[in-house]
Amino acid sequence: MMRPSYETWTWVEITLWAIAAACQQGLSHTPSGFASCLIFFLGYLMAYLLYTGFAAAITSILVENVETNANLQNLRIDKLHLISPECTRSEIKQFKERFLVTEYVSDLNALFEKLDINDRIGVGPEISLQQYMVNNLGLDEILSLQTMKLNVRYTQGFLTLRNNSWKKNINKHVIALDESGILQKILKSNLRPVSTLNLNPGYSSAGREHVGSAILLFLGGVLIALLFLVSEFVFYFYKRGRNHINI
Repeated sequence: MMRPSYETWTWVEITLWAIAAACQQGLSHTPSGFASCLIFFLGYLMAYLLYTGFAAAITSILVENVETNANLQNLRIDKLHLISPECTRSEIKQFKERFLVTEYVSDLNALFEKLDINDRIGVGPEISLQQYMVNNLGLDEILSLQTMKLNVRYTQGFLTLRNNSWKKNINKHVIALDESGILQKILKSNLRPVSTLNLNPGYSSAGREHVGSAILLFLGGVLIALLFLVSEFVFYFYKRGRNHINI
């Protein structure tokens, strides 16, 4: 007599066996019993939600955020009021005809006060605008403002007298500090970070909601199916007991 050999099942085989046992598959490949039918229905519905969620997530990942180098030539909006500080007058005066009104203000306080109207757009140095928002506005106000970068460069420099005898030495050391990155580090350490919205491509909210719905549906469905399965067993044994008594 030969002793049968037993092999350990893989998790895939165990899962398939559990599904087959739960669904009570027969020759007709049709689940019998309300609990089994409910499991089948929930499985199909969950697969649909997972598929649509996966498709939505892949679509959101493939969306390309194309960054355009906007300039003042792109601002061709009719009846638009342009508000700008005096320091940018020379940069935008040649585009004055693009706007219905071009108004210059003395400081950034006046600029932000005039942005409450929908047809107003403000233009100013990026660093100045960012630091004003960080120091004077709340988080909700910062996130409510839409900003865009223009390809207008604002340079920073060090001032010294033209006839300064130390001019060459100062220039040499300033260049050395700039090349070593120390100046940039000092400037960044003295600037407060600006709160921004996360607009990076990734899983969309629709995809996450679909996957979450599928998981909740699966957990709730398994619980409901187990309740019906237990009730079917109770009814089966109750009916079997009555038939045995009648016999």
